[in-house]
Amino acid sequence: MSSRQPLHVSLVAISDAMLSSLTGLYDTLRSFDMVRDFDQTVPKDPPFQVEMVAPQRPLSTTASGLPIGVDRTIDE
Repeated sequence: MSSRQPLHVSLVAISDAMLSSLTGLYDTLRSFDMVRDFDQTVPKDPPFQVEMVAPQRPLSTTASGLPIGVDRTIDE
């Protein structure tokens, strides 16, 4: 078990953002739990704590018009 705290990453969902870019980064940074059984070099404890932030809650609209849920606002 690592004593190191996970790195906090906030992905900012603004109206100019593409949904695929946000969700691709989110999935990649949160994938450690899913892939750690495939390779010994993958850390047991995920190295990232990822959240989605936006100017307002509960949803933000991306450039393509699709809504995306957010964990908190940028000001929080």
